[in-house]
Amino acid sequence: MEFAIQVGGGQVRHDQTARRRMGRLIHMVPKIGAAGTTTLDEVRRFTDTALPAKLARVRAAAAGAGRDPRGIRFASTIFNFALTDSAAETRAFAERMSGMFGMTPADFLTHPIALVGTPDEMIVELQRRQRVHGLALLAINFTGPQQIRAFGERVLPHL
Repeated sequence: MEFAIQVGGGQVRHDQTARRRMGRLIHMVPKIGAAGTTTLDEVRRFTDTALPAKLARVRAAAAGAGRDPRGIRFASTIFNFALTDSAAETRAFAERMSGMFGMTPADFLTHPIALVGTPDEMIVELQRRQRVHGLALLAINFTGPQQIRAFGERVLPHL
């Protein structure tokens, strides 16, 4: 049976959980506080460049528990989803959002909680995340049925 463990940003207790019992799918999100919310600082720290170290700690813990670390897959939640019609629209959206999050537009476009772009840009980015991080599952926060349909018709068939 497969189950997911929600990992809130690489705290030590997650490594201990991995040693005791671990599913094959690790769902990582920015660190979440007691109230079930996160902060912009935590979102800023949970970057594409920080993710490999977090995944390495979990995989090392799995190896320490006698598990094959290659069997650990990565899941992520997309909180900022925007399917655009052009590269220019993607850049403009990234510029607006990056300012709010205090990061560069390029960092926003590769941030684990964001998926923004044309269908072709999304396909390339999701394939990169799969290749680089071992992304195996996404939970996407769509805002309506139109986004679900567009993603299902214009992006998903190409992955």
